[in-house]
Amino acid sequence: TTMSRISSAARRPKPPLDPLQKVIPKNPKLAHIGPTLDTGPTVAKYLAKVEAGLLTKRKDELFKRMKPRVMGSMIYQNMDEEGAGGEEPVFPPKSLPYLILDIREQEYYEACHIKGARSYPAAMLSRAMNYFTPEIYSYINKEGRMIIMYDEEERGAVRAANIMAQKGVDNIFVLND
Repeated sequence: TTMSRISSAARRPKPPLDPLQKVIPKNPKLAHIGPTLDTGPTVAKYLAKVEAGLLTKRKDELFKRMKPRVMGSMIYQNMDEEGAGGEEPVFPPKSLPYLILDIREQEYYEACHIKGARSYPAAMLSRAMNYFTPEIYSYINKEGRMIIMYDEEERGAVRAANIMAQKGVDNIFVLND
């Protein structure tokens, strides 16, 4: 008798619930917590640290420093992977958030340099006028852009970065050894 009162829909077994479709109630105490997946260094993360003042400068330095690992990661993330079948990726892309300057003499640059770097010998900074190229001007003190300098021995890049900082460039970085 009780069995006859139960509708036929209630007697049918329920389909199994997919655990991924289950709605989890939100806890207001934990609303301020975000995802914790860290995908490694990116240009945006690095610039956010710079803007927040989390990167410290060494005593008597007017510029910031960058580790090769961070720069390598940024170069890798900005490579345009056109072509297939083992072809070389197209580099550099049209609009990079950084400009890499090799301040060694031209013959050393031609012998070997970082992929995407531009030759800018340190002697260019000692000119009385026009010491910056149009490409450098497009990066100077622009939000979301940085200028990275390197040399074989860090000393030359430090000297050049200090000169650029004295000339009003705020977004200058030196690649650490």
